[in-house]
Amino acid sequence: MSGLVAGHGFSNRPISEEWKSVLSGTPWPDGWGLYVPAPDGPQVLATELSVETLINPSTKSILAAVFRVAGVSFNVLFGRPDHLAAWGTYRPRGLIFLNGQTEKRIELLWPFSTDQAVIYTKVGATKDRPPQWNDWKE
Repeated sequence: MSGLVAGHGFSNRPISEEWKSVLSGTPWPDGWGLYVPAPDGPQVLATELSVETLINPSTKSILAAVFRVAGVSFNVLFGRPDHLAAWGTYRPRGLIFLNGQTEKRIELLWPFSTDQAVIYTKVGATKDRPPQWNDWKE
């Protein structure tokens, strides 16, 4: 994404020193990074991959990227948001997928201890297309 920011035709601006520091291995500043929203209702877990960037219109800097992988959203913030909880669980310990008595986990490791996880519980199945299907065509 740094390449996009510096790229001709996008913003033509240099990469900030803060970004260079992060890209060279310095730990991300507090509040930056991964947020996983908790499901706020039924989620359709389906084959999909999308990336959306959220850009400050006045500076053209990338503030966040929203990834959807197989129906699960991941928000990656490039700055500390005003309202942390609005973006989801900050650096969760993992994702837990429950299906009756079966449990599958994706565990994440951070340089600090956390017991917060995002849990998805299967409540049904469908052969219908996901609600965002029509958006994929564009």
